[in-house]
Amino acid sequence: MFRILVIDDEPSILNLLKISLNDFGYDVQIAVDGKEGIESFEKSRFNVVITDINMPNLDGFGVAQHIRKSRRPATPIIALTGAPWLVHEKAHAFNKVLGKPFMIQSLADTVKGLVNH
Repeated sequence: MFRILVIDDEPSILNLLKISLNDFGYDVQIAVDGKEGIESFEKSRFNVVITDINMPNLDGFGVAQHIRKSRRPATPIIALTGAPWLVHEKAHAFNKVLGKPFMIQSLADTVKGLVNH
């Protein structure tokens, strides 16, 4: 089973993504901020990481930077942001950037494309 780590500081988004991605057959672990997300990433193996950009403690750019310098730098990362135009200069750190709001089906298709790539 494919494992996904979802990192977001908004509990309602975390729950929605966990339930939705579970319905698509993925095993989903959640983290409430970038710091917790990195701790989870280091403890387990994930096929994909989905991270919000704007979070307290450590933002999505910090999460991506950590992953790219880790023992598993090729782990696909999807960024979620309400302001995708602000990610443009650092978009290379992510495999895909999705602007909020997005369709759950679009996220699931993106995940499927990355895990089958």
